[in-house]
Amino acid sequence: MIALSRYFYSLVAVGLIATALPASAALVAADDFDDADGTLLDGKAPDVGANWRVTQGGGDLDVQGGVLDTTGAGRTGFLDFAGGKALGAGELLTMRLTTQDPSGSNFFSGGYAGFSFFEGSDASEVMFIGDTGGGEFWGLDQTLVGGTTLSTNNDPDATAVFTYSFDSGAYALTIDGAVELSGTGTANLAVDRFRFVNGGGGDLIMDSLAVDISTEVPEPASVVTVVLAFTGLAVVLRGRRA
Repeated sequence: MIALSRYFYSLVAVGLIATALPASAALVAADDFDDADGTLLDGKAPDVGANWRVTQGGGDLDVQGGVLDTTGAGRTGFLDFAGGKALGAGELLTMRLTTQDPSGSNFFSGGYAGFSFFEGSDASEVMFIGDTGGGEFWGLDQTLVGGTTLSTNNDPDATAVFTYSFDSGAYALTIDGAVELSGTGTANLAVDRFRFVNGGGGDLIMDSLAVDISTEVPEPASVVTVVLAFTGLAVVLRGRRA
């Protein structure tokens, strides 16, 4: 009976640990543009995700030197998440991208240029990250924040990391390791595609892109559950050795 009880409690402990620990992140969209020079973006297979769809200015938009440079015209391109995935309950969206300064130094200009997430269709933009056109700094716009929200950073050669919690609406934008914008915005935005865009007055160079979806880090109560589960498992194992 004692052996059976120990077996039962060990199973319970392992189960609690498995359910309380966060799952690993899964890439849903990624591209490092390492294609041959001259590869047109429209229809190109990314590293992760559906094929690129260029809906504006795609006739001559191609990969050159391992980057995507939109200089010369207004451009719009979509990348749907792999497998039709959409952000959902209990999940965290993370976008990591690197940008370079366009030849005309007009990423931050009188126009707009940046990166967006859409929910359900190409007409439903809910998050924008970049030069909003309302100020020449890294900023956020659309449903997420309910209006233009600007940082004081205008570095075009940057590593940008953006995170968004589906459940709480908490967001953060980090540029080159420093948190520039953070807060709580609109929750439950089930984004399922990425877009880059620039108008006639702004350009951008994208060096690399990675978007992943992960399970949220456990709340404090879940962390306590993990600790108790590990403690219980240790007691069981110690009892087996006795």
